[in-house]
Amino acid sequence: MAKFIVWLLAAVGAVLLFQQSAHGFTTGSAAAPPKSTAASISPTALHVLGPKQYLQMEKMKNPEKTEATIKGLMKKNKLTREQAEKRYGEFLADPDGFALRAGEARNRAEGYRNWEEAAIGRSDDPEATRARIEKFKADNQKKALGIIGLLCSFLLYTSSTNQVVNFNGFEDNPRTNPAYQYMQTIRAEEAAKEAAKAAK
Repeated sequence: MAKFIVWLLAAVGAVLLFQQSAHGFTTGSAAAPPKSTAASISPTALHVLGPKQYLQMEKMKNPEKTEATIKGLMKKNKLTREQAEKRYGEFLADPDGFALRAGEARNRAEGYRNWEEAAIGRSDDPEATRARIEKFKADNQKKALGIIGLLCSFLLYTSSTNQVVNFNGFEDNPRTNPAYQYMQTIRAEEAAKEAAKAAK
């Protein structure tokens, strides 16, 4: 049980650290991408509603704005109407995911392998930006290791005091606590004596 909790907490800490390192640092135009809202849509809705459906709903709700947006995309990005509608529909279906993909595509087009290189490359002071990123990552690693260390210390404490932690709080561990085992034996003997007296 303790080993499972340690591995679980370590995995959660690693995921949180990765998310903070990848998305928590912002600088200038290389802002970290927002969290996607796709998780708020049910799996069924994702299969039923796509870019085309979202675009049609937007046209029904606000036809003038939709038409102006599509024409603006056609003019700015030199797209056909079909391409502009597809692009706008993808945005409506998942705005945050669309922004994330667009940012990644821009980074690749400019020769950057990840958001760190993009932030440094676009900064007016690359060395200062690099130093801030390294400090940010180091601070988050220290925090994650500190949390994991505290949790491991807590688990070692409960183990050394022959306790286990479950949904009911702290309980004696019957497999490792001699006192608990002894009391269980005494209770069993007392119950046997009471049963014998009742039988007479």
